[in-house]
Parts: sequence; C-alpha cells; structure tokens
Amino acid sequence: MTKTRNRKTTKTTRAKDARTKNPRTKAAHAGTPRAEAPRVKAAQTTEERLQVINELNRRIAAAVERLRNAPLPEGLDPFLPPNETVKSEWRTIRRLRDGTIRPTDPAIDPLELAGRKEARLRYLEAAGALRDELMACHTLLQGSLDRDEETMLAASIETLRQAKELPEAKDPGSDVAWSIRRMNRARRGIAGGRVR
Repeated sequence: MTKTRNRKTTKTTRAKDARTKNPRTKAAHAGTPRAEAPRVKAAQTTEERLQVINELNRRIAAAVERLRNAPLPEGLDPFLPPNETVKSEWRTIRRLRDGTIRPTDPAIDPLELAGRKEARLRYLEAAGALRDELMACHTLLQGSLDRDEETMLAASIETLRQAKELPEAKDPGSDVAWSIRRMNRARRGIAGGRVR
C-alpha cells in the first residue's frame, strides 16, 4: 500500500529548505524591515484639557443663549403642520405678508399669523443648532478622552515590556511573572487575539 503525500506540507517543507540553502534568500528576509508601530500622540497637558473644557462650555452656552432668544409663542405647537416643510412655511409667510393669501378664519390677522409662523421657524432653527453643537462637542470631548486613553495604554505596554526583562520574570512562581500573565490575559481580551 502506497502512502499519499500531503502536497501542502511538501510545498511548505520545500520552501523552507530553499530559504535555508539559499543564502541570498535568507539574507533578503533578514533585511526586510518590520512595519513600524503607529506613533502615540504626546500626552495632553493640564492646560490643553482646560482649553477643551472651556471650548465646550463656550459653544454650548452660545447655543443655549440662541435658543433662549428665539422663544416659541405661547400656545403654538413647536412642530410644523402636517405635510409642511421649512421651505413651504417660509413661502406661506411671504404670501401672508404680501396679501397673496389670507387665513381661513377672517378674524385672524394675516401679519400676526405670519409673525407666529416665523417665530416657530426661528425656534426650530435654534433648537437644531443646539443639537448640532451638542454632537460636535461630543466629538471634541471624545477625541480628548481617546488621546488620554491612548497615552495610558502606551505607558502600560512599556511597563509590561520592562517587566518582561526583569530576572524575576523567568521564575513562573514569582509575583512579577504572575503580574505579567495577568496583563497579557487582559491584552488578549482587548485585542481579541494573541499578543506578544
């Protein structure tokens, strides 16, 4: 009975033998530079953190003040009428003011109705600006937090690297080795795979 060779294993073995026998191939692989790890940004200073906080406070306060200066008229629904858009409401306001159209109820002053409709649009515009500012501030704050987290992670990895070089790290029963194993398990959990 003849044995069937595993083609995949044979090809892999031949490739390894070729690299071992051919010094040029071996030298080429040895000289190939490794990809550099992404550079970590410099840690934030206290002054930079305060600048972020002050910018957040300034932008939110300005947006809230804009909303406060565009009050919604009493008794007016803050939402647009059904099947109406901002553009169509502005068109209705212009037509009410130039007399092209009049309210269904003759007792309602067209200019007063136009003013109430405009006040609602100003209110909705200010509310939308406040929402946009809150989203922008969230992005700004998250960027600052991510930078701090990146800096702390880099410092932890450097501490782990230095710990691995200690003589106690070679003793499986030492406290240093135990701490290294815990840190490696935590890194594997974060990275979702094998870490060095």
